[in-house]
Amino acid sequence: MHFEEADLSHCKFERAFLQGAHLEKSVLMGTHFEQADLNNAFFKEAKLDITAITSIVKAYNWRKAHFDPEILEKIKETESRILANR
Repeated sequence: MHFEEADLSHCKFERAFLQGAHLEKSVLMGTHFEQADLNNAFFKEAKLDITAITSIVKAYNWRKAHFDPEILEKIKETESRILANR
C-alpha cells in the first residue's frame, strides 16, 4: 500500500495488515494502529502525535518498521512508560 504524503489523521488501522506499507511524509495525527502488523512499514518523515505513537507500541512488529531516529526514540520512551505502569 502506498500512502505517501497522505493526510490520514484520525484513521483507524487497528488489526490492519500494513506490512511493507509506505506512509512516508504522511500526516498520522490521532491515527490508531493497535494490533496492526507494521512489519517493514515505512514511516520516514511522517507526522505522528502521542496518540499515534502510543498505538504503534500496541501494534505487531513495530520494531521491524522504519522510523526517523527521533520518532523511534519517542516510541521506545512511550513503550517504557507503558511497561512501567503495568
